[in-house]
Amino acid sequence: MQGNDGTDDWYYSVAVKGSTVSTDTPDTSIDYKIIEGADGTHIINEDGSYTIRANGDFDKFVNVEIDGKVVDSGNYTAKSGSTIITFKAEYMNSLYVGKHTVRVNFTDGSADTTQNITGCFATSQDNCSGRFF
Repeated sequence: MQGNDGTDDWYYSVAVKGSTVSTDTPDTSIDYKIIEGADGTHIINEDGSYTIRANGDFDKFVNVEIDGKVVDSGNYTAKSGSTIITFKAEYMNSLYVGKHTVRVNFTDGSADTTQNITGCFATSQDNCSGRFF
């Protein structure tokens, strides 16, 4: 018996409404690493800028996210040397106290770390001795 193309092979077309057909393409995104500044701590109104370095090529750098939201590029500088991100002190001081997730995005992957923000909200440093949150 011959198939629908005149050979012994049969071919079928299947249309599925509202579905996405998946190919078995492997995930090729690269799991970059934070090689300096990972899992750091910033003390509000005490520390200055905060720098992290990812091992991804700067030419592939896209942006930075904190807690899943893209950080405006005006709040940090980015330069080569792998990829060096320096968050401005004003931005760091605006983050809420607690643990934050940080992701540096590249065209072909990302690097993840955490950042802990602590601080004292007294009117002077003298009133903060040992009372950090």
